[in-house]
Amino acid sequence: MKNLYYSLLIIVSLAIVATSCIEKEIIETYTVTFKVTPATASVELNGASYEDASGTVVIPLISAGKANYTVRNDGYYPKDGSIVVEGDMTQEVTLEKVTDKDETKNNFNVTFIINPVDQGDVEGAHITFDGVAYQDISNTGSLTVKYVEPKSNIPYIITKEGYKNYSGEVSVVDQDVSVTIDLISNNQDMVFSVTPGATVKMGGKAVKDEDNDGSVTIRNILLTQSVPYVVAKVGYAPVEGEIAGETFNPNTDLPINTGALVAADEGSWIDIRDGNVYSWTKIDTLIWMSENIKFNIGANVADIQVGGADFPQFGPNPTTDAYTRDKTQWWFANDSLTNSGKGRLYSFAGALAAAENTEGWYLPNWKDYQSLGRTLGISEADLNGGGWKGVDIKAGEQLMSTSWGWDEGVPDGSYNHPGGTIHPGTDLWGFKAIPAGAGAGDFGGDNAGKFDGSTYEKSESFAGYWLNSISASYGGTCMALVLLTDDYWFTSYGAGIMPSNQPMNKPMSVRLVMRTSDLD
Repeated sequence: MKNLYYSLLIIVSLAIVATSCIEKEIIETYTVTFKVTPATASVELNGASYEDASGTVVIPLISAGKANYTVRNDGYYPKDGSIVVEGDMTQEVTLEKVTDKDETKNNFNVTFIINPVDQGDVEGAHITFDGVAYQDISNTGSLTVKYVEPKSNIPYIITKEGYKNYSGEVSVVDQDVSVTIDLISNNQDMVFSVTPGATVKMGGKAVKDEDNDGSVTIRNILLTQSVPYVVAKVGYAPVEGEIAGETFNPNTDLPINTGALVAADEGSWIDIRDGNVYSWTKIDTLIWMSENIKFNIGANVADIQVGGADFPQFGPNPTTDAYTRDKTQWWFANDSLTNSGKGRLYSFAGALAAAENTEGWYLPNWKDYQSLGRTLGISEADLNGGGWKGVDIKAGEQLMSTSWGWDEGVPDGSYNHPGGTIHPGTDLWGFKAIPAGAGAGDFGGDNAGKFDGSTYEKSESFAGYWLNSISASYGGTCMALVLLTDDYWFTSYGAGIMPSNQPMNKPMSVRLVMRTSDLD
């Protein structure tokens, strides 16, 4: 007796993606030399800073056209200007020295004390005070501007690489003034107050509340601009938000309280293995993913690109490429880098690997298939047999996404071919089945493990979803659940599901499932 595994198949349509050709253009660049008096000045050109103690600052690789510059030196007024670059050129700049004030007159000192919030090093910070640049603050974190005449609302700005710019005003009346500033790093540890057990994704990082104490910390988030985040937990509606990086202050804005999540029948799950976010839907007592898994199961397995302009085939040479029964995965060349559309395809072993360490999710089994069939309206007696199920009630159509067209195909007495009527699904349960196709497996002969455009398992009208069950009735092959639009078995459009024999090396999609009783 041979073991048999089950899989779930669904018929879908192929999206043809046009490719574009990118033409590279060679851009000529030139060298711009600044001769600055006095020496040791710094030059900022088109937003980039350059320094040379000799007073000659050579800046290569500048494109032709207009360029803006600012030249600064401690104790001198900064000078702004612009140049038009048409070839190698030299620009001479002379700075005007700030005149020292008479100490016998009514002048005062303004001292800036800088405290980096992250306890970092403030050396190298710059202060521009009333239009005059002061550079290279020491490790003491302080700088004093001397001989300041009484004046209201004197503007200043403090800058340091890796920190947010700090601007403000200070008034000098009749005494020395001290200004204390908290300089905030662009990289922050973000602390969230969440529903216990929730997961937060921000800045490409995903962290779960493993301690179930309602607190999540995501470290080292770059906040040079607004950064979105999402908080999710299975069984609840997700919460999305955004942190305004330009104005963020950890002293007043942490922790970020996202509020209590609300129970829902649809939502999102964040995969902490790679940060991918998947939608899910509640169907009776089960929670099904409503997206195909796209997890990369590792570099130690075969990882094959699916290409082809009109129809995807496996590998660069679909007639000779080797195929194994190991933990194998495929990804679509025409999909995005994150495979956000059709997801990945997996062998049976690859499907099991993709389901590992998924926090309560598992590869659906035979009982889960039966539960889904009952919800679709298939009779109990019909569920236990072979053949197509629920064609009269369009059970398969109930699972098809409304946003993907399903090609019913043109029957030729053997199999369907593309070019038939396109049918959108009704997606009554939020399953959102999409046309990802499937490979031929061992049943494909010379095309084993590859897409075969002559079979009904093409991506215009087919998708397969692995099941994880054992049966003796079909021998040692796997089984599939097939979602059918129309082919030579039917004279009119119908969409059914059925268990189907499938080899273990067949490339198919994966949808994971979770029991509602397992939710906390």
